[in-house]
Amino acid sequence: KRGDRMNGEFNLELYTIAMTRLNNGFGKIGNIIQDNASALNMENEDDERDKKFSKMTAGVKRALPDFTTALKEFKELYADIQSDLNQKEIRLDDYEPFFKHVVETFPKSSKDLEEGIKGIKEATANSNEELKNIIAELGDIINQTIAIFTDIYSLSANSLEKINKGELKWI
Repeated sequence: KRGDRMNGEFNLELYTIAMTRLNNGFGKIGNIIQDNASALNMENEDDERDKKFSKMTAGVKRALPDFTTALKEFKELYADIQSDLNQKEIRLDDYEPFFKHVVETFPKSSKDLEEGIKGIKEATANSNEELKNIIAELGDIINQTIAIFTDIYSLSANSLEKINKGELKWI
């Protein structure tokens, strides 16, 4: 696991790395599409268009590990939070600001992810099957990421409610 952490202590490093990795992945794919956009606007199939689609497919394949690793890290983070919440005591200074951050930002982040993959699918709608398939694989990873964001959001909102009721013991 990244970062040394004691039980009950939030792993900010893991969260930061996962978010950065996710954003970098979208940046890479945006650049790939932008650099090869002319192929998406070509009507005729020719060698130049096919080369650009192959280049785009290879670029998206190279970016997939950013998304799969970020998903794994968000799942790890979620499991850590669940584990910590089952401890007798957790660190209020670590978790309460994170829970508030999640409640404030994750609904928009999830919507941004949905819109991001929708935009990528729309931008590559005129591509070949190989590129469409790799984009579909990316879409599946993004949907799983949205699902874990939803889980983290629910856990955070419920925890904030328990904090407000004094039901969680903090150190």
